[in-house]
Amino acid sequence: MAVLAAGQWTDRPTDTGNAVREILFGLCQQYPSHNFLFISKKSFNPAGLPVNAQPLVISPVLNHYYWEEWQLPRALKKEKVEQLLVVNELPPAKLKVPVTLLVTHARWLLDADAAKAAELLPRVRHILVLSETLRNALLALAPAAAAQVRLVRPGQNALYRPLEWDDRQAVKQEHAGGTEYFLATGTIDPRNNSLPLLKAYSILKKRLRSNVKLILAGEVSAAGQEIIDSLTSFRFRQDVIWLPQPDAATLATLTAGAYGLLFTNRFDGLALPVYNALHCNVPVIAYESPAAREAGGPAVIYADPAQSDDLAEKLILLYKDENLRARHLAVVPDTVHLPPWDSTVLEVGAMLGL
Repeated sequence: MAVLAAGQWTDRPTDTGNAVREILFGLCQQYPSHNFLFISKKSFNPAGLPVNAQPLVISPVLNHYYWEEWQLPRALKKEKVEQLLVVNELPPAKLKVPVTLLVTHARWLLDADAAKAAELLPRVRHILVLSETLRNALLALAPAAAAQVRLVRPGQNALYRPLEWDDRQAVKQEHAGGTEYFLATGTIDPRNNSLPLLKAYSILKKRLRSNVKLILAGEVSAAGQEIIDSLTSFRFRQDVIWLPQPDAATLATLTAGAYGLLFTNRFDGLALPVYNALHCNVPVIAYESPAAREAGGPAVIYADPAQSDDLAEKLILLYKDENLRARHLAVVPDTVHLPPWDSTVLEVGAMLGL
């Protein structure tokens, strides 16, 4: 089987919860008798790939059209590929092997050519989506593909678990100098509302004069570099901690030790940080979005992205009102406790006929 994932199998826990990597590497491990080809247009370091996975680099010689119409089909035929799994991008137009599409986030759908999506998506064998929000976003582009769509429940890393008081104190001491902190995960980028997040935190600090810190966990995009640069002149810069590349274990303990999670990403379609935080008994403030609603339901405190100060008001309310915190944690739905990723992998494997 070949996998066309545009390099996304190297995703990071702060951005995607490692969903692509968990599924692709899990397929290799759960089905050791099958061989997997990870297709890329650029050379990459294959170190760490499972033993039954091999890189297949197909460098474009002319343009994307030629690559998709000629180079890719020839390579698949030469390698005797039986089926192709495409991850988070439109499938190639002309292939003679069965194609399955796996959708783990919606960013690419926002930029997809609607006419091309409506043409290509109904042709695939299955479209596997990890949330109802993703299903709706995809069908908004290609209603005719409804019969192919299958909902697969996402998984949860076993590292996420509630912490006892002493363990929380140790996490706070290690990462925040012993003080309470709010955690925000994801790439620092305008589309993730990173600047409104910092403004909301600044309002909290000015009004309450609290020593609560803000931890930003995630890489910075080119568009977000200006936001990071602005921290040098940010009034409360000493209380903002930026961790660009925390590993999965560190992110799990940061989540479980937080006073609250701030989720301002509105467009990814799968709110794994919300699932993880509520699973760890950590309250969540999120910008209103279908993905956040699907993940946390009534347990989440929602802020209106159209009201510039609403995020700050909700942040202040949560920090001041322990009863509000308790009320929201009391209505955490059972659905936040996701199955292990192995369960998701086996469901994907069954859809692929492995």
